[in-house]
Amino acid sequence: ALKSIPKEHIPSYGSVSVEKISDRLYKIKKITEKPEPAQISSNLVVVGKYVLTPEVFGYLKKASPSKRGEITLAEVFDKMINDGKVILKNAAQEPEVDDLIFFLNKAGAKINRQERTIIIEGVKTLRGPKHRCMTDRNEAVTFACMALGTKGDIFIENILPIHLKAFLTKVKEAGGGVEITENGIRFFYKENLKATWLETSAYPGFMTDWQPLWSTLMTQVKGKSTVIERVFENRFIFVDTLKEMGADIEFFNPKISKPQTYYNFDWSREKAKLKHGIKIKGPTPLQGTSVVITDIRAGATLTFAALMGRGASELSGLEHIERGYEDLEGRLACSQLASRLNSR
Repeated sequence: ALKSIPKEHIPSYGSVSVEKISDRLYKIKKITEKPEPAQISSNLVVVGKYVLTPEVFGYLKKASPSKRGEITLAEVFDKMINDGKVILKNAAQEPEVDDLIFFLNKAGAKINRQERTIIIEGVKTLRGPKHRCMTDRNEAVTFACMALGTKGDIFIENILPIHLKAFLTKVKEAGGGVEITENGIRFFYKENLKATWLETSAYPGFMTDWQPLWSTLMTQVKGKSTVIERVFENRFIFVDTLKEMGADIEFFNPKISKPQTYYNFDWSREKAKLKHGIKIKGPTPLQGTSVVITDIRAGATLTFAALMGRGASELSGLEHIERGYEDLEGRLACSQLASRLNSR
């Protein structure tokens, strides 16, 4: 819908969040000339050199970031070089946001966080500092789940336990091995894993990005596991493929008295029609299949499922995985799973 943004730059975040996040992250891609009326549909709003949907236009007027980390990151970027003071309320608490603030302050920005409020003092210019980015939490959890699901053993360097607190708690609850050292964290299979109950939530809770990987791991665990998705309204797109591979998964909607406050996404009649919980009965053997990947997290999840499955699987649409994982197949090829992987 946003004509100024190439489709390949728009991740599949959801029906409204795509527009909100895309506009914030990519609105610097200006339209050089005012679009002809035929180029935009009647429900879009032209503001200066930008084309906005009504939802985004209303969102910008309110200027209130959500708990979603991507929106907070975009808000910080957008308000950083500015005259005067900008206050962002209800800001995400993800460590990636704090890492960005730390980097920008080293570059000359004046940004201060007070719990869920971020205060930005406008500056005219920034300098180029040296900065080591924090370790990718999603990659760490991906490799940890793969090790547990294949009865393996892996050591992940330079990851801080505080950034994975909710995940570490769940691994220990399930009976997985965890060994924390000064240099990183070791994850290893030590006994039959146990079924778990899980709900996603904003940081410091269990991330929605980790949920598909954990759900896939639970297909190989004896008993019935329950997963409730509170953060992202359509995170279960991987489930149908897992069921085709042999997983025993049942959709359900949790009985919540106040869904408007329980769920972190905007609640509506359309969202109410979606299923926000699954029950997983295991263990069930997974059978290899052919899959077209359409989402970064589902892509990593189905790669994981294929590694645990019997027979060959063929995955296409790898560009979605590559958007968030550097050389995933190369690093897996260096592991004990090398004989089970072939990328072409």
